[in-house]
Parts: sequence; structure tokens; C-alpha cells
Amino acid sequence: RDIEVLCVGESRPDEKRKEILTASQISRLLELAEQKNHEWYPVWLVGFHSGLRSSELEALRKENVELVTREMAAALDSLPDGDPRKNYGFIQVEYAWKQKRRVYGPTKAHYCRSVPINSELYRFLVTYLPRANFGEDELGKRVFADWIAWKRGEQAKILRLFCETNRLESIRFHTIRACFATQLLALGTPENKVMKIGGWKDVETMRIYVRTAGI
Repeated sequence: RDIEVLCVGESRPDEKRKEILTASQISRLLELAEQKNHEWYPVWLVGFHSGLRSSELEALRKENVELVTREMAAALDSLPDGDPRKNYGFIQVEYAWKQKRRVYGPTKAHYCRSVPINSELYRFLVTYLPRANFGEDELGKRVFADWIAWKRGEQAKILRLFCETNRLESIRFHTIRACFATQLLALGTPENKVMKIGGWKDVETMRIYVRTAGI
């Protein structure tokens, strides 16, 4: 019932093409941001590797990040890629910034979730977090700077400006989350697991990413 069949490269007339980056485009964006020492580089990197919403990244605190020891990480490095034991910790997603009310509250899905940390994200966080001194509030010690532009919802403008200035594929901030989902799906991660990690409650929303990824 209600099955839609599309040929390769075909899309519905009323459906705009979603902004999605390939793995190489993601790497290039992060590489340039790091080279230019862009202040938002840490946010973009964590976003691409965790799938957190912008509001969840803003509300992320050090107390929400659990990393394995360096000794355990070295042991995990020896395991083959794809081994289910190869987990370098978790990010506990508990809160989100509510721009309209200008307060912190529950996530969009209204439940807490755990996002596994991969090796690349671990290597970044293990050196970044000790140097991240941005103060603390009622939620804990901030992982990222307390930018006014972020609180105003201008994070998409900043990302687009960086992409256009450096002649990269122009994307909005939410595309970072979409890229996270499509990369997991393309690697063969089960749809229900991607939904759980990303905090999606609606399977139809996930299927937008499935179509976009060409799977």
C-alpha cells in the first residue's frame, strides 16, 4: 500500500533535492576549517561524528562525555574495523537549547540517548576537552564557547559563509546531521539503530535520509 517507485536519478516533482555531502566532501570541509583555525571547527567535527542537533551541541557539557582510558583506546585500535567492541565511549544527550524561550530544556524527542564515540572523534576529544575552558552553568562545564550568534540561531549563516568563501558545497547546519545519518546507512548500519543514535522517533523522517543516500 502506498508504494512509490522511482528510477535511478529520478525524484518527485514536489521534492527538493536534499543537501548531502559525500565522505570526501566532509573531510575536505573539516580539513580546511582546521587549517584556517576556524572557531567553529570543533562544533562541526563533533556534529559530523555524532549527529547531534545544533541545539543539542550548544547544550553539550563535559559531564555528558564519557571517554575510555588511553590504554583501553590503544587496545581497541588493534581490533578490526566493524568490530562491535570498538567503542571509545559515549556522548549522553540530555538537553537542548530552546531558542524561542531562551532556556535549556529536553531534547526534541523528549528522551535522553547515548551516542557512541568512534576512534576519530575520540582522538579529537581526548586532547580538546582538557583545553576547552568556556566556563560553566547550571548544566555543567561547557564543551563549546558561549557564542551569541549560536543563541540567536545564526549557526547556519556562519557555516554557509565558510563554505562559499572556500568554494565548497554550500550547506546549512542541519545538513551536518543528515550527513551523519547517510554515512551510517551507507556503511550498512541498521535503520533502527541509526534512528536510536540520532534521536529520530518518526521512521518516515529516517526514510528521507535513506532516499537521499541512494540506498
